[in-house]
Amino acid sequence: MLARPEVHFVARDGVRRAYRAGVADGAERARLWLLAADVYDGYTTYQRRTPARRILVVVLAPADHG
Repeated sequence: MLARPEVHFVARDGVRRAYRAGVADGAERARLWLLAADVYDGYTTYQRRTPARRILVVVLAPADHG
């Protein structure tokens, strides 16, 4: 996604949509990390087991349609 940030995602409704992926930093990353860890506590466990590695938080923004 870093090399080719144009991605497609299929949501629960089954619709495939185009997005642009980006990596969250700073306060945005901290806020989103807490939300993700609240949904799945395995993220926190994984980060504890790999302290030298910063796990990326990827944000999808709707792609421009013209």
